Amino acid sequence: MNQSRSRSDDGGEETAFQDHDHRENERRWQQERLHREEAYYQFINELSDEDYRLMRDHNLLGTPGEITSQELQQRLNGVKEQLASQPTLRNETNNRGGRSRTELFENRSNETQ
Repeated sequence: MNQSRSRSDDGGEETAFQDHDHRENERRWQQERLHREEAYYQFINELSDEDYRLMRDHNLLGTPGEITSQELQQRLNGVKEQLASQPTLRNETNNRGGRSRTELFENRSNETQ
């Protein structure tokens, strides 16, 4: 009878350990996502207006927190290389409308409130 009680106690300890481990993993994941999100907005903020328009107009901005600043830089470099090889695309990009960088940041601040 004591053996069955000790078995159930061990299961409780294991479950508590798993719960703690799960909470710790979740906290770590949230911190990593927040770090990526902050890096995303810093990268966007440091872009020139022309580079921002290129990324916006070619739908390369991605989702904050899901894309790294390195991936954003690779996308920017890729679209610049593409435009250099096809100069007629530059005029199309400059004439397209879309959300401004200010609107992007306003939307972010509204989401966090």
